[in-house]
Amino acid sequence: MDKKKRLEKRSARQERIKETLRRKLLNPTDIKYSAPLSYRHLRIIGWIAFACGQAVLLNSVGIGLFDESAFSGALTIVLDVIANLSVPMFSIAAFGVILDSDDSFKNTLIFYGVMFLAIGLGLNFLYYRYVNGLLLNMGVSADSADVLKELLGRRVEINLFADLFLFAVFHFFTNYTPKKHFQGKRLALFRSFSALPILFVTVLYILKILTALGKMTLPFFIYPFIPTKPPMVFLVFVAISLWIKNRRKLIYSLGATEEQYAAYNSSKRGSLAFSGQLSIIILLFAIVELVLFGIIALTIVASSGTSGLDAELDTLLSVCGFGECLNLLLAIPIIFLYSYNKREKNKSIDIIIPLAGIGLTALLYLEFIYNGLLHLLS
Repeated sequence: MDKKKRLEKRSARQERIKETLRRKLLNPTDIKYSAPLSYRHLRIIGWIAFACGQAVLLNSVGIGLFDESAFSGALTIVLDVIANLSVPMFSIAAFGVILDSDDSFKNTLIFYGVMFLAIGLGLNFLYYRYVNGLLLNMGVSADSADVLKELLGRRVEINLFADLFLFAVFHFFTNYTPKKHFQGKRLALFRSFSALPILFVTVLYILKILTALGKMTLPFFIYPFIPTKPPMVFLVFVAISLWIKNRRKLIYSLGATEEQYAAYNSSKRGSLAFSGQLSIIILLFAIVELVLFGIIALTIVASSGTSGLDAELDTLLSVCGFGECLNLLLAIPIIFLYSYNKREKNKSIDIIIPLAGIGLTALLYLEFIYNGLLHLLS
């Protein structure tokens, strides 16, 4: 009898929780707060941040070649901080577009995939057609060419669309439900493909670590296809993708119809919940990264001078980009000003924005080449 009462109490408690969630998530009366920024604003911020990153990169190359800096130390730090916003802004905007319309999965994958390949192949063409050809004609020794190749290889890890394409692929296989193929039990096979981008990132970072430790040499053609952000940042967006999937399951488990789920996705409440959850995930990963950094730093101190372990751990910290999740904290204020369901009317501007971003970046490279030639001629 006692067991029956306990089961009844548990059932009643679960029903109360469900009712609370129904009132919170399926309430037809929306909240008043409306975030002012749309996906378009985030893309503009992302392209500006990307251009800032290229400016910092070219400045560092200029310092190495000519021992001159175009920026002061303080300005370089500011530009570097802004540059860290590029991938978060593009990724959050992509999530928002996908959340607002399931039809955009295909368009997002195609756009990021094309840009990923275009930038990767373009950088390879520039190197093998011009840089490598120039080195051969100048009679540079093989050892010197290898050193320069490795240096340039690390410098061309600028393909942020590698990150965005991998995020989009994971999100697609995690959240999209095929209309014709992979029905029934085959859906599990479709979902398993989400492991592919995780495997891709894992393999590339293992290769990067082995290269940094001097265990192997990474061919130049791979560098332009390497993600610009470390594994921890990738896991942040894996986490928010999984949260989106679980939120949909939760809402349907409350008895919601497709129309009610679509209404929640289109609501200010749903948008604010996305911003809040993403901010919490960023904060949690920043704390985890800080703890891991502390553990590794203490290990370095404890192992200082013993069999080069401290140098290897220091290399591991550098290659794996510890500190990037802490930089994501800067994006939180912008995230709370963003609404993924804020619509933009003139869609042609969405085509102009990436063209303007690429043009701005190209202008920076032309300016760098121009000033480099002036320096050599003088």
